[in-house]
Amino acid sequence: MKLRIALICACLSFTTALAHAKPPQIDPEKAADLRRLIELTGSLKLAQEEMTRMAEQMKPVLLRNLPPGEHSQEIADTFVHRLLARATPDEYIKMIMPVYDKYLTLEDVKGLLQFYESPVGKHFVQVMPKMTAEYNEAGARWGQEIAREVLQQMSKEYPELKQVQ
Repeated sequence: MKLRIALICACLSFTTALAHAKPPQIDPEKAADLRRLIELTGSLKLAQEEMTRMAEQMKPVLLRNLPPGEHSQEIADTFVHRLLARATPDEYIKMIMPVYDKYLTLEDVKGLLQFYESPVGKHFVQVMPKMTAEYNEAGARWGQEIAREVLQQMSKEYPELKQVQ
């Protein structure tokens, strides 16, 4: 039962997204350009990396919830392998294309393609993952510092908080 609940919780956002992945009709020219834009921006690669990360994070949860046995590791490895094989890049593109279509006109897409095909756009795509990692790390440190300050201030009103710090 715990295994079922853990897997349901871990996969909920992924399976919900796939369940709603029936794309509306998109103009074929725009669909082709959107596909190219998704690939040029690195969104597809990032999604594949995130799916791999998620699957690897699910493996220990699965192992903890499986009954002990000689096949536990094999079961967890097979699950990760099959999950990643099932989550194809084409399905991902079909799932997100309606979102892009909703917010971007054909002219927007063409302008973005022009940018991402330029040297500056290519450089931006190349450095964006590093930039994202750095600002996520900086944001986490910033949030922790603010939380410490707020807890220190609140500990004057709530002495029991001094134990938390």
